[in-house]
Parts: sequence; structure tokens; C-alpha cells
Amino acid sequence: QHRLGTNWEHHGEKVLENRLKLQSMQADIQILSMSLISMMTVFIYAYGSYSVVMGQFNIALLIAINIIANKAVAPLIRMPVTIQDVIELKQQLENQNTIKKLPKENTGIIPKSFNGLVTFQALDFSYNSNKPFLKNLSFQLKPNRSTIILSKSGGGKTTLCRILSRQLVPKKGMCIIDDTDIVDIDSNWWKQQFTYMGKETCWTSGTIAGDIDKPNEYKKKSDKLLQILDLEDLMANKKDLLEKPIEYAISYLTKSEYQRLCLTKQLMNAKKVIVLDDPFVNLDSNHIDAVINLIKYFRNLGHTIIVCSQIIDNIKSFDHQYRLDEM
Repeated sequence: QHRLGTNWEHHGEKVLENRLKLQSMQADIQILSMSLISMMTVFIYAYGSYSVVMGQFNIALLIAINIIANKAVAPLIRMPVTIQDVIELKQQLENQNTIKKLPKENTGIIPKSFNGLVTFQALDFSYNSNKPFLKNLSFQLKPNRSTIILSKSGGGKTTLCRILSRQLVPKKGMCIIDDTDIVDIDSNWWKQQFTYMGKETCWTSGTIAGDIDKPNEYKKKSDKLLQILDLEDLMANKKDLLEKPIEYAISYLTKSEYQRLCLTKQLMNAKKVIVLDDPFVNLDSNHIDAVINLIKYFRNLGHTIIVCSQIIDNIKSFDHQYRLDEM
């Protein structure tokens, strides 16, 4: 367990560092994009002013230049965003590779029954021993209920999810599953009770249609999830695209479409406890409502639902709410 925790603490420090770099890059990208647009606007105004002074003003030509300039600058504006997407995907793949390389854990306790109660008791965690990252957390995640855990970016949501998934070990306190400390529970048994959708990409190979739309024991469930998440038309209208390799198909999907397809894939065989880390990212208000309906669907089936997210408008849709920055 010590070796497992040390591996993830080191990796967690890298993730936090990369997240800060990405946030800085987002600001730089916004400045660069606005600068390109401003340069294009100044050029058009300058040309128009020069034409008026020279008595050569031609409105049709000015409109044509504006259209051409927009088309010429559009790829340059898109380029920084594309670079950011590539860097984020690379980081996600690194996270997955790190998970695969973690050492196997020893066999632990296998509970005779499991109700789905999760309790954080005076829990502390830090990536740097001199600076607590999570401190003295104490609250319960009740079975057959939906709970949302809120905090700003970098506020500890993902860290808490990784403690629940046993990727990280608390420095102090306990995460108790029913009445057993999570570090004492058999890891293979826990994997059969726990579904975690993190920020890592959910496809690294294969096809979307091959995983979601193929006839198997999960087909009925996947069809229901596609309906709830408003993906039925996408599956029907882009069938050829979704049968192509994921590295090709993903470039033709919106971030919202890909996020909802990931939710479908991860939850086709959902376990008793479901943990979703930022499931609302890249979604508009209609699709946020669709994901909330998905959460209600699983709660009504008897699952314990834990959602970690930044502030959203409709937190009253959840049975319980906790704010990490107030604890």
C-alpha cells in the first residue's frame, strides 16, 4: 500500500503541475486568438480608410476581403485550441498508463454484504507532506442516493475520486465502505462494486460502435442510456463514422458528443457505487439536464451516485450536496 500511495502521490503532483500549465495555456490561447482577430479587423479598417482617401472605395471588394481574411485566419485561430486538445489527450493517456503500471495489491477483506454506504472520517491527504491538500474531511455518501461534491478547479475533487478508487491512500483518517476501511478491502472485490469515470479518455483503441452498439448482454442497457443522453440520432446518422477507428472518429465528434458517448460506455455495466469526475464538462444546458436524468435513472435502480464537479445551476437535483472549500 505504501508503494501504491507513493506512486500515485508522485503522479498526482505531475497532474496538478500539468493542470496549472493547461490553465495558463488557455489564457495564452485566448489572448492569441483575440490578437489575431484584432489584427484582421485593423487590416480591414486600414484598407477601407486608404481606399476612401484614394477615392477607390469599393464595398464589394471590401466584403470579399473580409470573407477571405476570415477564412485565412480561422485555421490559425483553431490551431492553438487543437494543440491544447492534443496535450490534454496526451496527459489522459499518461494517466491511464500510470494506472496500468501500478503494483498489484495484496488480498484483503471481502465483505459478506455491501449496502453502498461510503464514509469519510477525519480524512487528510497531501501531495507534499508540508502542505495538506485535503484536511479533516468528515461526511457520508449514502446508499441509493445521489451526492454532488463541489469545488473549484484544483480544489481536490479528482483527488477524492482517486482515494475512492484506491489509486491514492489517505495520510490520516479513513474512507470507510459500509463498516470496513477501504485500504483493508480486497481490491478485486472492490472493483466489482465500483464504477469510476475519470478525466482519462475512455477509448484508446477500437471503435465506438463496436463497444456500444454490438449485440451483447449490455445492449439493452446501452440503448436505454443512448436514449437518455440524446444520442440515438447520432448513432443512426453517423453509423459509418462510429465504425471507424477511434483516433479517426473522434476528430469528427463534438466534445459534447464524445463526453456523452464515454458516459454510455462506462455505465453500460455500472456497479453498485458510481463515481463521476466532472461529467458535465463540455456540455450545454440541455445535455447537462440529460446527464442529470441519467444520474436519476441509476439512483432509482438502487445505485450510490457520487458526482464531483464545479459549481452548476441545478445542484438541487441531487439528494445531497457538499462543498470541499467549506469543509
